[in-house]
Amino acid sequence: MRNAETRKYGENIAKKGGTGFSVATSFEKEFLDRIEGKGVIEIYGRMEDDGYGGGRHRFLVPKIGRRRLERHVADAREKGIGFNYLLNAADGGTGDAVTPSGFRRLRRFLSWLVEIGVESVTVVSPFLLRVVKEHTPLKVRVSVFARADDERKVASWLDLGASIVVLDSMLVNRDPKRLARLAKKFDSNTLEIFVNNRCELGCAWAPCHAKDIGEASRNLIPRPDACYFQCQAEFARDPARLMMQDWIRPEDLHLYEELGYRRFKIAGRGCSTERLVQRVQAYSSRRFDGNLLDLLARGNVHLDPRTAFSTFFLSGLRHLRLLRQASRTADRIEKDLWIENRALDGYLEAVFRKGGCLPEKCFRCSLCREWGRNAVRFPEEYPEALEAFQRRLVLGE
Repeated sequence: MRNAETRKYGENIAKKGGTGFSVATSFEKEFLDRIEGKGVIEIYGRMEDDGYGGGRHRFLVPKIGRRRLERHVADAREKGIGFNYLLNAADGGTGDAVTPSGFRRLRRFLSWLVEIGVESVTVVSPFLLRVVKEHTPLKVRVSVFARADDERKVASWLDLGASIVVLDSMLVNRDPKRLARLAKKFDSNTLEIFVNNRCELGCAWAPCHAKDIGEASRNLIPRPDACYFQCQAEFARDPARLMMQDWIRPEDLHLYEELGYRRFKIAGRGCSTERLVQRVQAYSSRRFDGNLLDLLARGNVHLDPRTAFSTFFLSGLRHLRLLRQASRTADRIEKDLWIENRALDGYLEAVFRKGGCLPEKCFRCSLCREWGRNAVRFPEEYPEALEAFQRRLVLGE
């Protein structure tokens, strides 16, 4: 069973009472100033190149080194906000940490995180969890990439010493019966709901995509995100599938609170301070007027000059041109798609009343299609442009 230390950590991070948010950080002090008083109990992120990788492409996240991380952790602590460091590359597993030299390097890195005031780390690997618990006072959160979606999986992680498990949003977020079972079984301080992901429920490509992203998080030279473009092309062919996703609107947070959930994760690594503050404001106030995708989109998808130069120098002009086209295509997706948030008032309540979005019911249910007609908009040429880029990738052009 969970030990007293694990329970105490959960109680400490929720000490203010009520709902608490774990939020991606822009590593700007202004961000910390602007989220005060909005229920943020923890921020999370990682350095651009720590050798371990994470859950976002390297070129999409802030270019952070040790000195800036240390300063940001200190600034957060001054405001009573904890820092969670990400070691959640889904392709990493144990990595070279099972070798003597790799283990020593990991121990040194973890010791440094403790030294600068990091409170917890997020992992996918049970081996890393055990190492962290054995050798440091750091608490451990289990990543959404671990795909914990039932009582057995959650219990396995908690029994191993995890403090918090982020539930698999693609399998759990639209399943009220499963959510109720989990909330009844476990302490509310040990479970976290990921609110603003934008993946299809039960996505068939998720394991492959998570592995690709883990590898890309360590690569200096980026590659087009093939799984991302595959998904977007499918959504363009059938816009109703934009509704069959794992996102939770700010207005619908109460449905999860009523089930007993108190911890919510807000993503946005790579987003500007302004965009992150917008997300925190929306979820803390339980209201947002505008394009729902502003709360869900990936953030900056442009190649910075350093990445572009490195790509050209190390991989050639053809690779650079492909990346620029991928960046332009992704940027257009993020800007031109529109989901009218307030047109969805009552949508998730209707989903829950029907028993949720379940695989065996999905294509016999017209709910998403009916609501999507009034909420989803995109340019007519959008499907064709996506298909053209997909075709280029498949043909190796």
